[in-house]
Amino acid sequence: MISKKIKKWDKEKFGSPKELEKVNKEYDECSEEAKKMFKEKNTKHWKNFFLKRGIPGIIVRMEDKIHDVEMEGKYDEEVSECFLDIVNYAIMGAIVAKRTKIKPKENASKKTKSA
Repeated sequence: MISKKIKKWDKEKFGSPKELEKVNKEYDECSEEAKKMFKEKNTKHWKNFFLKRGIPGIIVRMEDKIHDVEMEGKYDEEVSECFLDIVNYAIMGAIVAKRTKIKPKENASKKTKSA
């Protein structure tokens, strides 16, 4: 299981300015890699499937990728690639939500305010 592989985190090390700079650089690199993956996979495989399938279809694909992560990459992809796919599916969901102007339900916002 993945949690067994995680070492104890040293809060001072991980919160240091040097480490923050390193993580920011890695974030930029991962963002670029995710963008490249999206363009390649959307052209070759996905072909804007998410516009047709909508948010329910995107959620199904995200669940598949989460399962792949839980299986620690025992399939055909590295765990890091599965996470980048999840990022891309989240962005696809944002595109669909913006295009369809999905808004929070009235009751949901009332629950949030009272909590």
